[in-house]
This record gives sequence, structure tokens and C-alpha cells, in this order.
Amino acid sequence: MGEKGLRMVVIGPPGAGKDTQAGFICKRYKLKMLSVGGILREEVSKRSRIGRMIKKDMESGNLVDDKILNMILKKKLKKESRILIDGFPRDLSQAMDFGEISYALYIACNKTNIMKRLLRRARIEKRKDDNRKVINHRWRVFTEETIPVVEYYRKKGILREIDGNGSVEEVNELAMDLLGQDGLFQRLIKR
Repeated sequence: MGEKGLRMVVIGPPGAGKDTQAGFICKRYKLKMLSVGGILREEVSKRSRIGRMIKKDMESGNLVDDKILNMILKKKLKKESRILIDGFPRDLSQAMDFGEISYALYIACNKTNIMKRLLRRARIEKRKDDNRKVINHRWRVFTEETIPVVEYYRKKGILREIDGNGSVEEVNELAMDLLGQDGLFQRLIKR
């Protein structure tokens, strides 16, 4: 993996601010952000055989097959050396099958704080998907599907964790301080 450079993911529960912090990190370190959803939509627009398969899965509400997703991601990774992948991995199987990730940032938040944030967002943005029942379900999915990913990356020695319970600015400061001082991140960013 040495010559490949930075292949980063940001992990956290729904409402942790993953997208916001990923945007700050990409801007600060001039990383290319790869959105899994965007990549899949781009492939569908090509109307290739694979694009048609993806379209069928997406329209039926199914997750796109991991093998197809991995193949498309690997093709994209060949073109860049400093990448943050957004919306990936969704579960332990994906994390284990896709061995390209070299750095993971985990934004840890407690459920009470997440509930408050998402209910506030629901009021402000008039979002119907941010209600107590849906938030509780999303938290359960996070603990069942994503916490094993966190532990997997922790065991690999590539996971770093910050407290995501503060304000956007406080979390950003923690993230930037960590990345600025972390030897692994600094080595990967220079490749």
C-alpha cells in the first residue's frame, strides 16, 4: 500500500457531521473527495452494462453489489493519490473486501447528542426522515453495521478517533489538530 498515498474515510453515526468535516479536511489538505453515490450515478449515466446493473439495483432500492462497487472504486483510485471516500464502507464485509483504505477518522458521538442534533435539523430543514423512530433505527443500524468497521480499522492500526460531541468548529479544531500531528496521516499525505 506504500506507494498509493492517502485513501481516507470518515466514519461516525448519522448526524455526527461526517460530510461537513470531510469537506473541511479535503479543503485544508487538497484531497479529492470521491462520493460513492456520485460515482454510481456517473456509471449509470454511461449506460454501460455495469451502469445498467447498478441502475436496476438503485431503482429497486437494493444496495449495489460489493464486487461491482469495489471494481469501480479501484478504477477511480488509480487516478488519484490523495483521496477521501465519502459514504463508504457501509459494513464490515465492504471494509474487509476493499483493502485500499489507509486511514480512517472516527467521529465519536453519543446517542443523546445525535438525537438532539437530528431533531433540531428536522425542525430547521423540515426533514421528515429525522424523527425519533427513524433516528433510533439509524442508530441501531450504525451500532450493528458500522461499529464493527470502526473496530476492524482500529485493529489494523489505521483508525484515529475524535470527540464529535462539540460544535462544528470544536470538532473541526480537534480533527485538524489530530491530522496535523498524526505521523501516519502525515506520511500518507506526502506520498
